[in-house]
Amino acid sequence: MTRVELTELARQDLDSLIRTRELPVSTHDRVERVVEQLRSFPLSGQLVGGRYPASRSISVAWGWLVLHYVYDEEADRVYIIGVVDGRTRSAPHP
Repeated sequence: MTRVELTELARQDLDSLIRTRELPVSTHDRVERVVEQLRSFPLSGQLVGGRYPASRSISVAWGWLVLHYVYDEEADRVYIIGVVDGRTRSAPHP
C-alpha cells in the first residue's frame, strides 16, 4: 500500500482554508477519506500541467477543495504538497 505524507505546508494550507472559508469540523475527515483513496490508488488524481509538471490534483470536498500532490512511483509514496481553493486563479489546474 502506498504511503501518503501530508507536508507541513499542506497542513498549514488546510488549516488556513478551514479558518478563512469557515469550513465545518468534518473537513479533516473528508481529507482523510481522500488520503485513504490515494493509499490504494495513487494515480487517481488528474495530472496538472504548466508550471506544476508531474504533479496531480484531486478534489476533496465541495468540488473546489483540492489536494495538490506528487507521486514518487519508485518509493511508492504520495506527498501532498498543498491544499488549495480550486476556484482561485493561482490554483494548479489540469
